Amino acid sequence: MPPANECLMAALPREQAGSGSGINSTARQIAEALGVAVLGSILTAGYRARMSPHLEFLSPALRTSATASIGATMAVTQHLGAAGAQLAAPAHAAFIGAMHITLAAAVAVAVFGAVVVLAWMPAAPRPAARIRKRGGRRCTGRDPGRRPAWPPWTWKAPVLKTTTARPSSKSPS
Repeated sequence: MPPANECLMAALPREQAGSGSGINSTARQIAEALGVAVLGSILTAGYRARMSPHLEFLSPALRTSATASIGATMAVTQHLGAAGAQLAAPAHAAFIGAMHITLAAAVAVAVFGAVVVLAWMPAAPRPAARIRKRGGRRCTGRDPGRRPAWPPWTWKAPVLKTTTARPSSKSPS
């Protein structure tokens, strides 16, 4: 992520750096939230599908709460006592199976993303052409006038140019 963020910020003029950073951060956070929501939905659907056949002996109210999550299923098993003990092993197996499905979906999305990037990402130009194309700015943290965001010990202190006043040949009248 840091190299991509650095390239994005290097490609923008300094006046638009704040907007670019904000848009990049917003897009990343939305993608993370959607990813968690989709994977959570896949996990829940997989768990419910695997657990439903083992809950047919329960009343509809208990069945609905037991299919909500593995924690809810364990709460129902404790509520039922000895009769509910037979639900613990299928609940664990259903949760592990649902996690496998969720992991397979996440891997499939990651592989698809890698294929898309490899198929449509333009080839990197030669370094001299890349510098000319970006108006003389490189896409690294070692650019003149730009400090890398991290680590701070790589920052170089700015050199301040000082001028000394020359004595004037004219004397005040």
